[in-house]
Amino acid sequence: MRVYESDHLVLTVRSIERACAFYTAVLGMVGIEFGHGRRAPGFGSRKLNLHEAGHD
Repeated sequence: MRVYESDHLVLTVRSIERACAFYTAVLGMVGIEFGHGRRAPGFGSRKLNLHEAGHD
């Protein structure tokens, strides 16, 4: 199977705030707000959906 494109990836993290800060500061991604106040780092039309560990 080949993957040609992706809309988003989901990562489980300890802290959404700290993960967003890392991905925007270190990797140059931009902060995106979507849904009901959810935040994610993104690049172009793609984003990393962040789920906080223990909060399904």
